Amino acid sequence: MSHANRTINEMAIALKRRTLRLPELQRSYVWKASQVVDLLDSLYRKYPTGTILTWDAQRSVPLRESAVSDEPESESQYQLLLDGQQRISSMAAVLNDESLMVKGRKRPIRISFNLDHPDFVTPESEVEQDDEMDEDDALQEEDEMSASETEIATFALTSNNLPADATWISVSKALSEESIFVLLKEIGIDPSDTERYARYEQRINRLRAIREYEWRVDTIESDKTYDEVAKIFTRINQGGTRLRGHDLALARITALWPGSLKLFEKFEDECAERGFRFGMNVILKTMLVFAVGQSRFRFIDEASQSKLKTGWDDTREGLGFAMNILASNLNIENTELLSSPYLAIEIA
Repeated sequence: MSHANRTINEMAIALKRRTLRLPELQRSYVWKASQVVDLLDSLYRKYPTGTILTWDAQRSVPLRESAVSDEPESESQYQLLLDGQQRISSMAAVLNDESLMVKGRKRPIRISFNLDHPDFVTPESEVEQDDEMDEDDALQEEDEMSASETEIATFALTSNNLPADATWISVSKALSEESIFVLLKEIGIDPSDTERYARYEQRINRLRAIREYEWRVDTIESDKTYDEVAKIFTRINQGGTRLRGHDLALARITALWPGSLKLFEKFEDECAERGFRFGMNVILKTMLVFAVGQSRFRFIDEASQSKLKTGWDDTREGLGFAMNILASNLNIENTELLSSPYLAIEIA
């Protein structure tokens, strides 16, 4: 495994230019805006924010689209991003003042920087995401901090709740190439206010230094197979709470059955159109039941590609049958009327 240091700006550009891409085994972008606030706060204070893991693949590997609006490929060579997608995508959006594409819709990331922040503030703990929370539930949360929560914050989500007794500026604007003189003039700060101007200028320069913050990038050699890389991916994520059970199972399934992700996502959308938002968790559990007779994801290693394909055919038919029974016989036309979406697995 090779190691190198790359700046946040370099990583964001690589993702946008598609010289850094996402393999199919990666989950989609799921961070809340408040988690981006935490990341910015840590970067501003020069706290450790983890490493990045890539794979120097020299073979054709199924890919998935990133949440960042990208450019046409400028060259055919690219690395695959295994760990660090949430961080890099978030920073790419902030640096370019762009929205992220999440579940088919654009999601703006608007964060403000408090030029009057205290010199020493105990940062808020990172927002933990419930392991059982559906991705859509996480996306629908407003993520807005109240005035009391942002009173002494260095960064906060841009909203009407920002305290009026502090001077706030858009993070994306502050990180742009625009001159500090122009930025401060727009918010009514003149160089004649010597002390204030000097303090704000110093803090904006410190904020801009985030672009050159270096992440350590570990790169897996090109001789590793997709299956080996999938095992590495699941292993490094089993120790924490960053990935849920079905995320890890999905990584293993796509390694055994490349190209299957699009089938699962298409069926998930078809179910949602009928009012049944099962989510990937229920769909994969159903497939596992049909494939190996168990619903717990730890049994995924008992499944072969042929078992998964057979289980998938049965899943489509079984959940289709379950939706018909629920709607036609029980007048249950959507998952909101179910005490648990897992009941559909039993019917399937």
